[in-house]
Amino acid sequence: MRINKCHSVVFLAFLTIFLCVGASYTSFAEVKKLVSNTREITIEYSPKFIEFNQINIDNSTKSYIPKFANAYISNSIAAGAPSQFELSELISVPSPNGFEITNIEVGQIAKYHKLLAPTPNYTENGDKYVINKSLYDNCKPSDWVSLSYQGIGRVRHLARITFNACKFDAKNNIIEIPDYIRVTVKFAASSNKNIKQIGDDFAVSINHNETYAFAIADAKDKIQSSKLRNLDEVSNGTWVRLTVMEEGIYKLDASQLSAKGMSVPASLVKTIKVFGHGGDNLSEAVIDSASND
Repeated sequence: MRINKCHSVVFLAFLTIFLCVGASYTSFAEVKKLVSNTREITIEYSPKFIEFNQINIDNSTKSYIPKFANAYISNSIAAGAPSQFELSELISVPSPNGFEITNIEVGQIAKYHKLLAPTPNYTENGDKYVINKSLYDNCKPSDWVSLSYQGIGRVRHLARITFNACKFDAKNNIIEIPDYIRVTVKFAASSNKNIKQIGDDFAVSINHNETYAFAIADAKDKIQSSKLRNLDEVSNGTWVRLTVMEEGIYKLDASQLSAKGMSVPASLVKTIKVFGHGGDNLSEAVIDSASND
């Protein structure tokens, strides 16, 4: 979810839900663009391994967490499973299905005979490391690179490319760390002829400047035309109003919503609704409030 500076957003929620564009850390400075145009992008990621930190599971079991300068533990892995370290980037794509990975090249791989520490169970009293034997026994190495469509942000279709900084061979207790991972993503031809930057086109992707042709020229017009006209449509339910002070991509998770007093059955997850103010600041003047007959 991208929100403009100082914009207040109102959430109508009938459930507790994870609402996020991505949970992984993103930083344009952490990867290299080797090729970037409207036909393809080739980027390279080099994990900056620092050291191993020892984690004692019990009196007889020692495990190890690799420390990276540019990779972070994934929060999408179940507690007790082998931990995973990743870094991700957003890339502009021409459409929800108009992209694919066509080549992955992995550099020399360093192998360490060590037991990879499990994903911790985060608690108020600190992180607890407990190995789930079933999850370790059934662990399959993840791909070095994954790519998934994320939605529209700042008049662009966006996809998230995620690099895994290491892999774990659970059968032999080997941690693998590559020198680099290089990936090429091909784009489908875009029908948009726009070649210049348009308004409200803030850079959120690593290939932003090379892909103005991917910009959705009428996106803001569609957003403005879809403003809520009748407040009777949303007169019921629980409302939560949030304010953000900086431009960026934000994550709103279940624990945050729960802290606002919203805790509802998971079966109603799809009933979440999000309302903004058409890209403008909310007025503090009562006379400017929307009418409700």
